[in-house]
Order: sequence, then structure tokens, then C-alpha cells
Amino acid sequence: MSSSHTAPSTTKIAWPSSRLEAWKYTDLHQWASKISMNQGPLSSSGWQGQPHELLDLFTELHNAEQLFPSFDELSGLIHAARHGGWHAHISAGTTCDAPLRLSHAPSVNAGWSGFTHQIQVDEGAQLTLIEEFDEGRPEGNNAERSALQESDNTPVENMNLHHLQVHLGRGAKLKLIRLFHCPTAKALVHQIDALQEEESKLEVQTISLGSGMIRNNIHIQQKGDRCSSTLLGLSVAFGGGHLDQYSRIQHHALEGNSHQHYKAIAAPNSTTIFNGVLRVEPHAQQTNAYQRSSNLMLDPMSLAQGHPSKPTLRSGKVNAKPELQIFADNVKCSHGATMGKLNTESIFYLQSRGLSFEEAQRMLTLAFAMEIVDQLEDEVIRNKVMAHLDQLEWQ
Repeated sequence: MSSSHTAPSTTKIAWPSSRLEAWKYTDLHQWASKISMNQGPLSSSGWQGQPHELLDLFTELHNAEQLFPSFDELSGLIHAARHGGWHAHISAGTTCDAPLRLSHAPSVNAGWSGFTHQIQVDEGAQLTLIEEFDEGRPEGNNAERSALQESDNTPVENMNLHHLQVHLGRGAKLKLIRLFHCPTAKALVHQIDALQEEESKLEVQTISLGSGMIRNNIHIQQKGDRCSSTLLGLSVAFGGGHLDQYSRIQHHALEGNSHQHYKAIAAPNSTTIFNGVLRVEPHAQQTNAYQRSSNLMLDPMSLAQGHPSKPTLRSGKVNAKPELQIFADNVKCSHGATMGKLNTESIFYLQSRGLSFEEAQRMLTLAFAMEIVDQLEDEVIRNKVMAHLDQLEWQ
């Protein structure tokens, strides 16, 4: 799949700012207002899919009709100014054991580009879709560069915005596995708007890595009874990176289930955010919902000690904001958020066994991440994530 669509010109864009509660920690206006829309066609590489029996069902999106009305202004903005995207309709009863893989090679042009994607999974159909968004290979954490460049004021030269609409019919099952790469001076904004019918199941696994800016929105509306939604993710920000994970699950019907577990690692001078909203409407009795956020802030080593020319870094910064909005009285809902630094006693213990401070910190940090990585069901993605983590410097 490739796109040659040219985006329409736009006079003024009302980008979300920190004045909105959902964008409290990520002022998109701050980044996007300083760059212009990409007016030209995108790179011919565009979207690529590996051979698969369902690949022919993924076609370029040419019309402007949405599967359902936009959930917010940002999705409408992306759709109106789209440069391209894909559409897929998985007919009733269709199943396939092998996952379908798509990758997106972004435009090299400066400015921002918008993409709209749609996937409709009809009654009883099943699909596993793996997406890779490679805005450029994440470089290792360069401590001296990141010390001079805070995540909140990093200038952005290129931004890609993706909006994916998902409609799941009765009993449909969809698993999305996404790997986001975003280096310095680039930004990636991805939003899923999902509508679930009775007894449908949606699972989203997300790995975000980078020293640029990533904002990942997941909005889910459980409209039918006995729906299930599972969200799993790991964010690793380094080198001045700013990674924001936002989720909003609304239970509208009986016996709905939702489970969220996100982990984040903020290396020195980098920032991670988790904001999860769980809303249970009055008629959504017997809802069972769980939300968990675990966050690790890494301390810098005393780089300046003995090296006056090297700057001192600040610790990684974490913002965690779980929210429960419950308007039903027969429910089981819980949430938890933890944040902290590496245990100094554990580091000392490993050092006493012959490891250096850097090796001990690296081992404990990887162990923290592996709880999520080990749950990735696709071996190819799991190996890619491990390769990226192995290349990073954590101090």
C-alpha cells in the first residue's frame, strides 16, 4: 500500500493544549503550531504489508466517510486533513491464526502529516494485526546531548498523526500489537477510537521507544453487553524523550470487563506520562474493571565527578494520573499507580557480586521492563524490542 494523496491546505489548526485535562501533560499546540502542514504527496514507500491471506482486504482509504462520528476534535482534524491511510473490512466468520503485519515508513518531508485508518470486524470474525511505526531508528541515550535538551522544549521538525477507527461486531475479536519508534526532533501521535458491540473482545499491546515525542491515545466505547477490553503497554523514554500514554474506557452495558497494565521507564532528562480514565455509566452494572500503572525513574550517575566538562542530568520525570468515574453501584473497579527509583540495596547486592554500577542498574531496569515484554505474544516484535533495549544506555 502506498499513498500519493495531497493534503488540503488549512489556514489555522486548533491543536489541543494543556488547558484540556486530557492533554494536561502534553501540550500538542506547543509542538505542532511551530510547524506547517505537509502540502505535498508523501514518500512512495508508504504502508507496506507482508504476504498474508487477508492482505487484499486492506486497501487505500479514498472516501471521507467515517465508520462512526469522531470521538473528539483531534480525530476529526486528522480525518479532514488526511494524507492517506487504509481501510479493512473483515467479513463475518473470518478467522486466521497467523498475524497480519503492516509497517509505515514516514515521509521525509518537514511539517506534519495526517493519516486515517479504518478496520471493521464483523460478527464472529477474528484478526491479529501487528503495526510498526518507525519514525527513524531510536538512537542510544547520548547523555551530554540530552543534558542540554529537556523533553518539554525539544523542537519538532516532523510530526505524523494517525487516527484508527475500529468497529467490532457481535462476538468479534481483534488484537492489535504496535511498536512505536521516535527519535529526537520527531513526533508521533496515534489515536484509536474503538466501538465494541455485544461480546466482542479487543486487546491492544503497545511498545513505545524514543527520544522524541510520542502521544498514544486509546478511546474505547463498550456499547454491548459482556464486552472485554485489555490494554498492555511499555513506554521507554530516553535522551530527552517525551512519551505520553492516554487511555479512556467507557462502560455503557452490562457485565463489561476491562484490564489495563502499563509500565514506563523515564531515563535521565526524559519524561513519561500515564493518564487512564475509566468511566462506568449508570446502566453498566456488574462491570469488572482494573487499571494499573507502574513507573520507574532513573537517576543519573555523577557524570560531572572528575569530569568538569560533562553536565549533570536531572532524574527521569513521571506523571501518573489514574481516574475512576463510577456511576453504577454494582461494580468491581480498582486501580493502582506506583512510581519510584531503583532499589539501592539491590544495586549494592549486585555490585557485591562483581557487577559494576552501570551493569547492576541495567540488569534491574531490564528486569522491570520484561514483565511487559514477556507478555508480547509475537516473537518477532518481542525480539525487536529486546534488541532496542539492549542498545540503550540507562545512566
